[in-house]
Amino acid sequence: MAVFGKPQGLAAAPVTAMAEGVDGAVWVGTALGVQRLDHGQFGPVLARPGGLRQNVVSLHTDDAGHLWAITGSGLNRIAGTHLTPYTRAEGMPEPDMAWILEDDDGYFWIAGRQRQTSADLCHDGSRHE
Repeated sequence: MAVFGKPQGLAAAPVTAMAEGVDGAVWVGTALGVQRLDHGQFGPVLARPGGLRQNVVSLHTDDAGHLWAITGSGLNRIAGTHLTPYTRAEGMPEPDMAWILEDDDGYFWIAGRQRQTSADLCHDGSRHE
């Protein structure tokens, strides 16, 4: 068993969410944002002003290699270095989201603290036709 922490570059503890990418790298969510663990070392915190530099609640990686992160401000899609937020303005049901899963048809299911819903989003962030 390996233990990872500050010596390997982890910016904050506790870890609040984890997801494995299609390339085998592990994404880690903390109170400071998202970090990528690759080959035993953490990369820098992925953030932007007002974006992911906050508590990460849930992470999911899709088959296209995109990372989806739920934070206190809503759902965020990370494709490479580009971050796209999805809030009520983009049709998300509530800001208090807790978990994200993807079904076999590519639909995202989001559970909130009050209810669950299907988010009609494709891997590229567009709506299903």
